[in-house]
Amino acid sequence: MDSAANSGRGRGARGARARPLPDGLKTSYALVGLGSSAERQMNMTDDVMQTAMTNWAARGLPARLDVEATAKLLGFAESDIQVLMAVGKLTPLGEPAPNAPKWFAAVEMIRLAADQDWLHKATKEISKHWRHKRERRTYHLSSSGQMKADVNN
Repeated sequence: MDSAANSGRGRGARGARARPLPDGLKTSYALVGLGSSAERQMNMTDDVMQTAMTNWAARGLPARLDVEATAKLLGFAESDIQVLMAVGKLTPLGEPAPNAPKWFAAVEMIRLAADQDWLHKATKEISKHWRHKRERRTYHLSSSGQMKADVNN
């Protein structure tokens, strides 16, 4: 395994320890995410998509990815995938029940990993979610402290 390809990638903001990416995911990730800045700003061309698809199929990798593999491919924490689904940035395959395992199309996840605009918007949504969660917790703690002070008076 190439340690440079995995250094720091796939770790969540909350310090979750990431497992190394399978060779096929590393290769596909490299195909879509490590080009020049001009290439990263453009959508994937048909040739790059075809190369990624050929590589994916040649390695016998699945067409569906679970939440863990999706998070690693996109560079988010597993907990962030649920947030991205809630705001409509990711759509699981089929119509799974709320408590059912979620699966995502590998082809679509590769395309999203190469789309800098989508990554920017998704990252902003994740930041907004956690900021609001911290604000709600702070408000709840301060308001419950206020209520305790009122009860004692």
